[in-house]
Amino acid sequence: MRKSIWKLLCVCLLASAQLLLAVSCGGGEEPTVTEAPSSEVTTPETTGGAENEEIDMELRYDDRYVFDSEISGIETLTVTSTNAETGEADTDVLRKDGKNPQKVIACGIGTARVTFADGSVKTVRVKTATISMLLVLGQSNAEGQIQPDTGNFDTTFYKTAIGESILCEEGQIYSTYAPGLNTTHGGGVGNARFDMTLSNTNGNYFVASSLTSKKSLKNFDLIYPLNSLSAAGKGKTGVDSGIAYEWHRVTGDKVWVINASHGGSAIESWQPGRAESDNDFWQAVNLVRSCETVLAKEIKAGHYQLVTMGYFWLQGEANMSLTAEKYMEYYQAMHEGLKRELHFDFDSDGEKDHTVAFGGIMMVRACIGHVSNQDLMMRGPRIAQYYMAQTNDETWKDVYLASAVTEKWVSDRSVERYFSGKYGASYPYQMRSSTKMASTMSDVHPNIHYRQLGYNEIGLTAANTMATLMTGGKTEPKDVYLMKVDGVSKFNNGDTVTLEAGETLIAVPKSFSGLACEGGLALTTNMEKLEIVNYSITAPHSATKLEGELRVELEGETVLTLKIVIEPVKVDLPDLPNGEDYGETVFPEIP
Repeated sequence: MRKSIWKLLCVCLLASAQLLLAVSCGGGEEPTVTEAPSSEVTTPETTGGAENEEIDMELRYDDRYVFDSEISGIETLTVTSTNAETGEADTDVLRKDGKNPQKVIACGIGTARVTFADGSVKTVRVKTATISMLLVLGQSNAEGQIQPDTGNFDTTFYKTAIGESILCEEGQIYSTYAPGLNTTHGGGVGNARFDMTLSNTNGNYFVASSLTSKKSLKNFDLIYPLNSLSAAGKGKTGVDSGIAYEWHRVTGDKVWVINASHGGSAIESWQPGRAESDNDFWQAVNLVRSCETVLAKEIKAGHYQLVTMGYFWLQGEANMSLTAEKYMEYYQAMHEGLKRELHFDFDSDGEKDHTVAFGGIMMVRACIGHVSNQDLMMRGPRIAQYYMAQTNDETWKDVYLASAVTEKWVSDRSVERYFSGKYGASYPYQMRSSTKMASTMSDVHPNIHYRQLGYNEIGLTAANTMATLMTGGKTEPKDVYLMKVDGVSKFNNGDTVTLEAGETLIAVPKSFSGLACEGGLALTTNMEKLEIVNYSITAPHSATKLEGELRVELEGETVLTLKIVIEPVKVDLPDLPNGEDYGETVFPEIP
């Protein structure tokens, strides 16, 4: 059907106006965002005919849109979706917002005719929305603790922290949080006072009965509502808002971010272990299963289509005494357990139609100095996390290094350089209150916990990396180098490293911009007797001097080479009588 000239002109003017609101998309580890999406307007798509009506614009389920004119009436033309909770047909496709006479909310799938006070008419199609389910797991920095954490909503400190959280767009971002600690602390993270903490059986207490409901599955009023990260909600500290905002910005998907972290938890408490034991693993599984139940009903109703399900992991401070090997053993059990226990089976045929697609590691720090280079030391969990995220070992093919941005903040100068270099004079995204540009360590990482401006960056960079990869993009690696055990010093290409028998060298490949390269970073060697285990190289015992190369390979190509020299075993022999010597005696190698 051909459009009238008048309607075509309106469409062009609408598109031109919305073009001014467009958001530029950054890449790599550090996204560059030029403008936050409006909390009022979801940009519709303009399209040609539908059914017997010419379609003027398209929205997705639960979108909000503000027209230029006041709405005088809405007529439903077709409805194809059902109510997620009752199973009955949705009665409307669009409804007016009670607070704004020019605003509509998409509440069903189908078409509707909107009549305005000036007599003009628009036909709107509402279609199924794509959605990603993103989990946040780990200990206190994943949960969002900020010190001093009093749990008192009225303190200036806490109001400042909440005010620095990123505002997400209502109808695009949904948030669920269940506290792993006591009620006071729960208040200091989620801006809501809970009367219970998460267990392995009570997830339905914290989960909404639908993605547009204010009630829980247990039919209580939600203490922490789904819209908490938007202007309509009260906010939450931590990485949640940054992850949700950036994932939506990069992919266009709606996002359900689910935080089941537990402050102070060690990785041992995240083990599947005995089935349904009341540890952090099963508590998180129980919470997410409740969310899956709700989303499955929404999908069946026709409202949403699930695109991606994955998790972000920020943990390790409680396990710095573990070896890298032991930490990886625990992590593998958790990772495989999450993939096994969390999945959708839409057609009930016993096959997983959707499961955990990725584990995105937000790099832990060493929990030593907090505001110094000591926090970058290559202790067990840090070695393990770099290895799992960067290796080309198939065991870790779906584990990625989502963000190591915190390693750029070790002094006031490095903080100022990072933020001013990335943003200039002002933040491009909207926060709850105006905030000065971060310029000191106390602004982002004053102690073991980050401040909200630091959490924002961790969430933004992690979501950007993983959203880019999950949508078919690729982060381009560069500046590959080997870190020494202090986590700061570097080996240079061509350096010679001399080891004595039995001495261990820890060398960790790293690339800030290549956090998730497909082929992986690997250490290889041409020395037959040199064994490399998780970036740890132990010199063998030898009766002769050994020389060879240690190579860093990126996606199969050598990018850096070290010369390795292993000194022979030194044997102290007793003096022979009468000044005799041992002559050409050859001593066997020590195994």
